Amino acid sequence: MNAESRASVRTASEESAKISIERFAAQLRKPEAVLFWEYLDDNPSEKQMLTGLYQAGCDPLTVMTLAVLYCNGEDLGVTETAKRATGYSAQQLASFSERLLQAAKDIQALNEAAMLGGVTLWKLIRVLGGGELLEKTLAPVLPSEQLDFEFTRLPVILAAYSVFLKGWPHPTYRALMSERNLGRKFFLAEFVVYIETILGHADWSGIGAVIAAVHFALGKPQAVRTDTESLRSAVEAFHTQNPGVYADIKKWAETAVGSRVRNTAEKGRRAT
Repeated sequence: MNAESRASVRTASEESAKISIERFAAQLRKPEAVLFWEYLDDNPSEKQMLTGLYQAGCDPLTVMTLAVLYCNGEDLGVTETAKRATGYSAQQLASFSERLLQAAKDIQALNEAAMLGGVTLWKLIRVLGGGELLEKTLAPVLPSEQLDFEFTRLPVILAAYSVFLKGWPHPTYRALMSERNLGRKFFLAEFVVYIETILGHADWSGIGAVIAAVHFALGKPQAVRTDTESLRSAVEAFHTQNPGVYADIKKWAETAVGSRVRNTAEKGRRAT
């Protein structure tokens, strides 16, 4: 291979690495993403490890969310965390949830309201389309031929959202964080099992690289261990102390990976 070919291969490799890291960094807030990049630029071997995880099929959203929850999940109480993130108190979220649920019921009633012969709003949309205004505003993201379907399921989506809104950001997250130090260990175990399910083994070097980069990006939260030996010991202890929960985590990981594979295959078929 001549010098020009080697340079071309190196450029392609660098571009691939950049795209991979961008997928991970995009999950963070902008100031955090800057620090994330800074850490990896200073640690090229760890950047390469993250690139390898992406190329192996790891979902950046899943990887980064679990790493963040491990590194920063217990700095504040859940109620205070929710208020800082949303600007809503627990009472305001509960009130919003009730209004949303009522809106879902009202929309469901309007969807079922029928004129002579059983003609409804969503039936008219199916046969007449969305109209000029909707075509101009929604067509790029929601074609009119999908509107009737989306309108009929809107009440269900709103009702489901109202449940999660009352327990923002997630009922299970709140339950985990109500027990001191359990949440952090749970999210680390979930993170490790997910990587293990994707790769077929626990890549502790790659796991440590992600945790270290995220830890740096979040401002190095205190009382968080990032060395691989500590991470491994924590997961092994969690497995021993919580065998049932660990089994549930493995089932979740297998389901998540299977779903991602199916979605990727479906997108590939649509592209062709």
